[in-house]
Amino acid sequence: VRRAVDADAAGIQVQVSAYVIGRNCEKTLAEALDSIYAQSCPVVEVVYLDDGSADSSVAIAQQYVYRGLKILRHAASQGIPVSRNRAARACGAPWIAVLDADDRWHFDKIAQQLAHIEAHPDTGLLGTFARVIDGNSQECGIIRAPTSDSAIKLNELIANCFVHSSVLFRRDLFERVGGYADLSAAQDYDLMLRLSEHTRVANLPEALVDYRIGGEAISVSRRKVQRRCTQKARADCYARRGIKRTWREAYGVGLHRVYSLLVLFDPAIHWGLHQMLFGDAGAGRRLLRSARKRGLRSMLTATLALMIPDAAYRTFGSRRAV
Repeated sequence: VRRAVDADAAGIQVQVSAYVIGRNCEKTLAEALDSIYAQSCPVVEVVYLDDGSADSSVAIAQQYVYRGLKILRHAASQGIPVSRNRAARACGAPWIAVLDADDRWHFDKIAQQLAHIEAHPDTGLLGTFARVIDGNSQECGIIRAPTSDSAIKLNELIANCFVHSSVLFRRDLFERVGGYADLSAAQDYDLMLRLSEHTRVANLPEALVDYRIGGEAISVSRRKVQRRCTQKARADCYARRGIKRTWREAYGVGLHRVYSLLVLFDPAIHWGLHQMLFGDAGAGRRLLRSARKRGLRSMLTATLALMIPDAAYRTFGSRRAV
């Protein structure tokens, strides 16, 4: 049973702004904004940036202006890095929370994070676990990650240790590292690495965010861009820190690359394999079974993945010790 945190009883004084960016997000934007305004510990400011939507996203956002929502607009899409930087820099509070327009927070997400920050004031970046949901809001599994500063810093050059819609970070640190890099993908991963170099970081071991996966296939070109930008983020981090990749990091990166190549760009298979390797095997098998209905290639890949025993997945996944 999740413990609800009474922010007033905890004496929390930290002020938080939240920003949401979206493009053509009319189906999920209201859920995202509702989840912010329903927080047991209210944020002091909410910024929504619309990146050139052609649907009714802006009209939906305007329904929240009476609640204090600040709306920014791009007439034509400027891309994710520009949008994130503009939205984050429009936030005036000392702490910034991130929520993408297709995700949603649980009601006490901010309160639990602020309680942790009150107890650990040297923490400058804090995330949480996340519940994976599909387009119908059905649970598909849990994204778990290292929780302590030492464990995150041991694993962050293997894979991103933060769900971006869960993070809360100090505004001054965001400005110190220069905000989001001009990368067409993985700009969140790059920012997490740079923030980690200037502060203690942590994840709460509880799923306080719903992370939505789409039903559409991920294109080959998009996956290549994601891989290339992730590699650049890692390479830049190694250069900044003056270190070389360890054998453990090389193994972990290689493992992620192998299962990414196997997913045939299907989100259900991607997260199914992720759960089999690092999370809940039952949830992983449910996702893989659902992928068999999504075309011949997905059916073949998911069927092969289901033939591998759980113990084999656990053996490979445990090599990325957290």
